[in-house]
Amino acid sequence: MPPGNERITKSLRMLAVQRYATSAMKLVLDFLFSRPVILIAVISAFWHLSDRLSSIEGRLDVLVRHLEPLSMQVSKNTQLLSENTRLLSENTRLLVQINGRLDNLDQRVSGLERDVSEVKQRLGSLDVQVKAHTRLLDSLDKRTLQLNRELGDLRIRVSSLDTKSARLGEQVEAYGERLRRIERLLGEMKSLGKIASSD
Repeated sequence: MPPGNERITKSLRMLAVQRYATSAMKLVLDFLFSRPVILIAVISAFWHLSDRLSSIEGRLDVLVRHLEPLSMQVSKNTQLLSENTRLLSENTRLLVQINGRLDNLDQRVSGLERDVSEVKQRLGSLDVQVKAHTRLLDSLDKRTLQLNRELGDLRIRVSSLDTKSARLGEQVEAYGERLRRIERLLGEMKSLGKIASSD
């Protein structure tokens, strides 16, 4: 029997004994100051009380037997409560750690959000620069196309000038040949003039 049930049983028995002892002492005192007939009543009452005490003891034993599984269940429940308390303490500690990690993650997320905002601003600035460079490239492309057209025109003009230069060269060569012929003729004429003067 568990110690708790034994203490309960002893306390109930002592209480019952004290009550019936008090009643018995009162009857004895009445007997001392009354007639002998009372003694018979006292003895009868004593036996009646003894029977009742035995009946109560039997009931107490029955109650104790019923209390034993309850006491075991209470002990189990106490153990479960202790285990649940331990688990609650551990869960509380883990919850505190998780809250701390969540706070750290929240700070990191805030930092990342600031970084993302800065990156977006830089991307916006770069986008503006890219658009400006794109416009500049478009302008350069147009200028390049214009220069290519002008270069094509210049090549055509150079080709035409080369053709003219070749023609002029041919003409110059022809004029040179004519000048050489004229010079030979002049030379011959001078020679003839000298011969005629000597005669």
